[in-house]
Amino acid sequence: MLLPDSMFRYCWDLLLAITTILLIWRVPYTIAFGESELWYWYAFNKITDAIYLLDVVLNFRTGYVEDTEIVMDSRLVAKHYIQSWFFVDLIGSIPVEYIISANTAGFSGVERKAFKASVKYLKVPKLFRVARLIKFVQ
Repeated sequence: MLLPDSMFRYCWDLLLAITTILLIWRVPYTIAFGESELWYWYAFNKITDAIYLLDVVLNFRTGYVEDTEIVMDSRLVAKHYIQSWFFVDLIGSIPVEYIISANTAGFSGVERKAFKASVKYLKVPKLFRVARLIKFVQ
């Protein structure tokens, strides 16, 4: 179990804050202009997807503060996380656009192009992470 005020957790939350700030800019840009062909944006998307999925796992293993005491019991931590941020984190971390776009084998060229144009909107739930950013800043 991780302490909620540990240096590792602070650095991890800082990494999440930085990637979320970049996503605040990147998601609307992608919706407006389409997915970039540049390798570093492709890498950024894959890395942030991995970071956000790992964050869900880490949150199940990070204690929390309740009435000035740190709760480290794994069952209580899991229950607390599921009742608080779990669904926001899960929705913002699942790379739905890759899962769905991988299933376009039966589409014609026109259908595939129209489908790819609409898939970019599936990145919007990643912006739910902004709520976590606000919590981190506070």
